[in-house]
Amino acid sequence: MVPLVLPLIQKLDVNLVHLGSIVVFNIGLGVVTPPYAISIFPGTKLSNVPYEDLVPPMMIYLFVVGIPVLMLTTYIPALSLWLPTLLLGKAVVGIP
Repeated sequence: MVPLVLPLIQKLDVNLVHLGSIVVFNIGLGVVTPPYAISIFPGTKLSNVPYEDLVPPMMIYLFVVGIPVLMLTTYIPALSLWLPTLLLGKAVVGIP
């Protein structure tokens, strides 16, 4: 999906490091979001806990932690750019 939206993102002048953090966080939420949470299936086998018992805590995590952090990451670029800027510098991250 990223190669399809990359020209649009560049036209909107969005930092590519910021875009990367949004994409990675979205994928991370996607693998733990029911009904087809690809990471819950191995978790049920390893812990011997039924799928039905793991879904309610995952939904609580999604609504209490996942979505608010996704909103902060998406709409406040400074939150996702401060550490790369600190470690690599403004020139590498692409901040003028």
